[in-house]
Amino acid sequence: LQFGADPGAIVNRSIANPSPNPLLAGRPMGLQVESGRTLALVGGEVGLEGGNITPEGGRVELGSVGGNSLVGLNPTNDGFALDYAGVENFQDVRFSLGATVDVTDFDPLAGSGDVRVQGRQIIVSGGSQIASFTTGPVSSGSIELRARESVEIFGTANIQGFIFPSNLITNTFGDGDAGDISITTKRLSVRGGAAIFTNSLSPMQDVQGRAGNLRIMASELVELRGTEPSFGQSRLSVETLTNGAGGDLQITTRRLVIEDGAEVTAATSLSAPGRGGTVEIVASESVELRGTGIFQGEVVPSSLTASSSGAGDAGNLTVTTNTLTVSDGAEIGVSGTSTGAAGNLEIQASRASLDNNGRLRSETAAGDRGSIELNVGDIFLRRNSSISTEATGTASGGNITIDTTTLAALENSDITANAILGSGGNIFIRTRGLFLSPESEITASSQFGVSGTVEIVNPETDPASGLLKLPENVEDLTAQIGAICAATKEESSFIVTGRGGIPEDPTSTLRGRVIWRDLQDFSEEDVSPETLQSSSGQGRSLLASSPQEAIAPQLARSSAPQLIEATGWRQAADGSIELVASRPELSGGPMHRSAQCSDLLDRPSNPPPQVQRSDRLPTEQLTYKQ
Repeated sequence: LQFGADPGAIVNRSIANPSPNPLLAGRPMGLQVESGRTLALVGGEVGLEGGNITPEGGRVELGSVGGNSLVGLNPTNDGFALDYAGVENFQDVRFSLGATVDVTDFDPLAGSGDVRVQGRQIIVSGGSQIASFTTGPVSSGSIELRARESVEIFGTANIQGFIFPSNLITNTFGDGDAGDISITTKRLSVRGGAAIFTNSLSPMQDVQGRAGNLRIMASELVELRGTEPSFGQSRLSVETLTNGAGGDLQITTRRLVIEDGAEVTAATSLSAPGRGGTVEIVASESVELRGTGIFQGEVVPSSLTASSSGAGDAGNLTVTTNTLTVSDGAEIGVSGTSTGAAGNLEIQASRASLDNNGRLRSETAAGDRGSIELNVGDIFLRRNSSISTEATGTASGGNITIDTTTLAALENSDITANAILGSGGNIFIRTRGLFLSPESEITASSQFGVSGTVEIVNPETDPASGLLKLPENVEDLTAQIGAICAATKEESSFIVTGRGGIPEDPTSTLRGRVIWRDLQDFSEEDVSPETLQSSSGQGRSLLASSPQEAIAPQLARSSAPQLIEATGWRQAADGSIELVASRPELSGGPMHRSAQCSDLLDRPSNPPPQVQRSDRLPTEQLTYKQ
């Protein structure tokens, strides 16, 4: 289909007489085609102003395109589908004043058709409706909305004294499955009691048809706000009241906002054993639930839930986001209030804030499910907020597992896992920082059964985190220190510095210290061999007296000759041993061979000196010679 520069608008106000079929009494009628055919309205702006499109079992295609657009046609089993791949610009599609698009064929063997709507903005207001039902073994058709900018659903209509909100709905009353609902856009807004839902609903609960799936993909925002006090909450829901299973509900967006009593839910109810569907939320930036609303005179919280109030088990609820906010009476929860077991609640986030009666909860009356698992960077509870699992009757309380960096429960905020007759749930918390105000508590108890346990642990610390890595190769110190002072070169020296040493390495571990204290006095005073000879008699007093009384040999700094390292020893004629530092008259390198102990063995004619036992120190046998 080729459109010019300015496509014309399409407006439908068609209202035909009601069908004579008693099953369809009161059902509005409008534009129709035969079953298996397609009714398409494609142009510029498309508006249904109180008009109806009711092709029983047929397919409906509504598209609003901009100028110079090319729309393709693809054949299908029920007619043809429109292809918008060549369209750059779209215009708006509007439903108002109770307009209806209904593709239901109440022939049990016929099923129903599909509905496709494409535009820049799609607005469903004033009690308008898009619907697809099945009553037999054939599945109903699906509903798909694609909007370049936004989808808005809001408002109500008063029809013969009854209030009907705007909605999108697929339903099964038989063994056939209800159709899926999918919405792709930047922003989705559902408010004022409007609803998007898919059900398995029948007066005969033994039917097997399952509810459809509900998938929302909004790149920027999904928001649900408010209630219609006499009819219901603004909501997204998948529900079963039969043997058929409930569908799954998936939302992928940047931000999810649920306020003023609106709800997102997957539920199973009544006595039929149909299992409830799962709820999966992925919001890259935030999930925000705030406030309450009024429905039929009662206060209802803004909520995100997976529940069972019948025989079927509830599904699980998972939330993945960066920031989670639950405040002002809002709640996220799983429940099983009858014979069906509750599902489990799992949340992954960088930060979670519960404030002013914000709640994460699990409630169960049967089984041992209904656990809460939180993997969150930081968790803050304030002003009567709570994380709780509650078990009634003989059911056991669900467990609470929290893995977080920081957990703060302040101003009468609690974490509880309680039961009545069954066992209380267990609470396991792994955190680096836990902060509780005096009136806040963490409990796991049972009124008449066995209480649960509370375990709080810190992450394990790496014992090697503060250690330094040592060099892989040990340094050979012998290669860095000379064996002797090379006196022959007159370049090396041996210097006494007194007290001191090598400073500690500030990056090394502390070692115990063994301090050497040098008690010698290196003041300027003459020291000669005669002085040493005269002081030898004081050897006994040097050992027996205190350090203060012992007078050490005095070394003259100005008049004494330079100290030279002893490089050998020799035996004098009287048998005494002399330490020598001779300057050998040898040619060659600066180093020379020092005297060795083996030299004594090479001279048997000179026996070694005999050391006599004496009370005197043998200092007179040692002389210094340069």
